[in-house]
Amino acid sequence: MLIWSCTTPLLSPGAAAGRTLRVNVYPVDGYGRVGGVSTPEPPRRPPSGALSAKMSTLARQDTAPEMALRRELHRRGLRFRVQMKVPGNNRRTIDIAFTRARLAVYVDGCFWHGCPQHHHQPRSNPEWWRWKIERNQARDRDTNRELMQAGWQVLRVWEHAPVPDAADLVENTRSRILDSGPAEGSEP
Repeated sequence: MLIWSCTTPLLSPGAAAGRTLRVNVYPVDGYGRVGGVSTPEPPRRPPSGALSAKMSTLARQDTAPEMALRRELHRRGLRFRVQMKVPGNNRRTIDIAFTRARLAVYVDGCFWHGCPQHHHQPRSNPEWWRWKIERNQARDRDTNRELMQAGWQVLRVWEHAPVPDAADLVENTRSRILDSGPAEGSEP
């Protein structure tokens, strides 16, 4: 459930005039549940064998948009950790982690994370897919909360964001954090 959406100018001084980045804010109940209520999994029709095989081969990490952003950040001289465990939660990982700045960067896929611009609801099992995407969004909010409680800042970019713009946002956010002084408990 989207509760607020705005378009903000990019933080990059070199960004072209008028280029913007969409920012979405979702409610968090502290437990990562949508609307504060954990809903049971709705019934669904099992997918065909071919579709199931196809879906099982999809990348969960090192996706093309994530790799493109990592290459651009590396080209700019930024060094980071990849697939680092979320502090206090070994079942979740950070796509791109700047440990000194305590900045966690995620590249969210439009389908799996429910992009308001590009997400299309499948026609087969629509109730189940709605439940699945809401659960993914709730998990994202819960991960954000866990990281913020551990003193990290979280930056999420959609896979469709232009790579140079996303890299500018990451680089500027990292610089702003480092310029404001070291985070408490961060490495020297």
